[in-house]
Amino acid sequence: MSSNLSRPTSKPRVIARGLFIISRIYTGTKLSQIKIKFPDQSVKSIQENITPLEIAREISNSLAKRALAAKINGRIVSLNEPLRESGDFQILTFEDEEGKDIFWHSSAHLMAQAIKRVFPETQFGIGLRLITGFTMISI
Repeated sequence: MSSNLSRPTSKPRVIARGLFIISRIYTGTKLSQIKIKFPDQSVKSIQENITPLEIAREISNSLAKRALAAKINGRIVSLNEPLRESGDFQILTFEDEEGKDIFWHSSAHLMAQAIKRVFPETQFGIGLRLITGFTMISI
């Protein structure tokens, strides 16, 4: 007889956010609202600690699938980082220059890790980003 309790959850962030909200209710602390301003200058009030990925999903599922990171007040953040401040907000996709940089940088790390697994003796150096986005590495 298998138990669902022993199965690891695939949504730890959702659980953590739920626990945060419950702790705020239990202690009597009100959940704060923050305001984010989108690139089209529209403003939306949201509950603090919502993640950029949740905001992207509210806009559209296709945006959430294309999202790579977000920007809040000029600072690039992970899609899973809870937002705690008001300000200018943007979802970054591959269509944005910063989105391309994030994608290529992450891809270079994944490629280096794959090369290292196949050829453990490989030594990597720091390289320059090519126009195509990938990094030249010396092996």
